[in-house]
Amino acid sequence: MEPRIEITFFGWQVGMKSLRFARLLHEEAGLELAEAWAIKTKVLNEEPVVLELPAAIGAAVLEKATALGVICTMANS
Repeated sequence: MEPRIEITFFGWQVGMKSLRFARLLHEEAGLELAEAWAIKTKVLNEEPVVLELPAAIGAAVLEKATALGVICTMANS
């Protein structure tokens, strides 16, 4: 079984690239566009969202989300 990680998105920094974050979740995490948009909205409202992804994909999503101004953490699941 492939290792998985949990990413918790829980806030944002001034200047966050919210549209690019939603596109990241859609294109790289494989979420439906509506789900990616809903997560982006929750993050903007500072509502924590936990997303479980394969480790290789999750690490890249975490790095890119952080670069876009999303505040997030990672844990092994």
